[in-house]
Amino acid sequence: MKKIIASTGMLALGVAGLQAYNGDSAKSWNLHGALRGFYDSNSTTSAEGAEVESFGFGVEAGAGYNLPLDQTFFGLDYTYGLKWYEGRDTGETDQSHKVNLKLDHSFSERFKIELKDSLTVTTEPTVLDQGGVVTAPRRTLSDALRNRANLDFTAQFTPTLGIKTGYGNVFYDYDQDASDVPPLSPSRSQLLDRMEHYIPADFRYTVNPETIALVGYQYGIVEYQDDSPYIVAPPGLGAALVNPNWRDNTSHYVYGGVEHNFTPQLNGALKAGIQHTEYDNANPLGLDQDRTSPYVDASMSYLYNPGSYVVLGYRHQNSSTDVTVQDAESDLVFISLTHKVTARLNASLNYQWQRMEFNQGVSGGFDGQNEMFNIFGFNLSYMVNNYLTAEAGYNFDDLDSDIAGRSYQRHIGYIGIRATY
Repeated sequence: MKKIIASTGMLALGVAGLQAYNGDSAKSWNLHGALRGFYDSNSTTSAEGAEVESFGFGVEAGAGYNLPLDQTFFGLDYTYGLKWYEGRDTGETDQSHKVNLKLDHSFSERFKIELKDSLTVTTEPTVLDQGGVVTAPRRTLSDALRNRANLDFTAQFTPTLGIKTGYGNVFYDYDQDASDVPPLSPSRSQLLDRMEHYIPADFRYTVNPETIALVGYQYGIVEYQDDSPYIVAPPGLGAALVNPNWRDNTSHYVYGGVEHNFTPQLNGALKAGIQHTEYDNANPLGLDQDRTSPYVDASMSYLYNPGSYVVLGYRHQNSSTDVTVQDAESDLVFISLTHKVTARLNASLNYQWQRMEFNQGVSGGFDGQNEMFNIFGFNLSYMVNNYLTAEAGYNFDDLDSDIAGRSYQRHIGYIGIRATY
């Protein structure tokens, strides 16, 4: 079943990571770069009244390598980014690194293995969590690293019965540690440094050439990595000095689903079930030791013209957060539209809406409070020739939180040129 796959995040900048898998098939390597001038109304993602607006410029440079073989494909891409902000008194430059790796191998028509790895170093929250729930929507003052790896194995035992299983790993490492904040206050490292493990198994039944039904199970582990204690004060329980691992948890996902091709251009997928989460170290604090919530992952794609398509989706699950609670129940809605206006002019529009309801493990305080995050991006690109593309765009971020001091708005406009060889 052919699918169009789209990621949301720092919406106008997401194209660079795809360079490892696209490009001129006549050569195995490619070079790419970009130069942009921009205006940022809130370059520090500060709350209303404390915004730092700035003009600036950004550069990107990278290289990619593709090796397609009869049964194997290997792709690797690296992109370096630098932004300079004239309006900041401190931290005038932001640097970023992106590495994308892809390895596919087909043992036969019935057995296939896929490896994907994406490493990002950045200060921007929508770049760090590109393609999913933004767990820390405020910009960090120091670098953060995220590595996401997935190993998938697909087997078709009979014409109708198959399985897809594998292993997923996500690693977060923030530079801000306990020495960078007031004593016993939580730093980004204490709140967000973590290792996540996911082991899924989907049992798949081919109903007809256009429809696959499935039932599945996934085991998830979230382990917080920092070992410096900080103070939390759950309502009615008093202040306590805790190790970051008080938020460690394991989850069991049980779901059913379907994948269906409505037409050669229109297809959709749905998984729906429950997520049962157990908090390994909640008992000494008197917090809830487990909770059960819905689990939904739905998407649809439509290729309505050559080079023009739309992807939309919805996800509901538990997520980590930078708020001092156990976790958050999150909703994520995304839409990505790419339209080929002419042979040389392309337009893209991306929108992501997420809602997080905080789970403190005890009533009161932040428990049950909500936070909504809107991320919008629009981009126009004009292919000057086979090597140069001019572009202009606009991004808008809006965080609306029940927690005082977190809400902000951010407008970014840019114009630039992108080169590929």
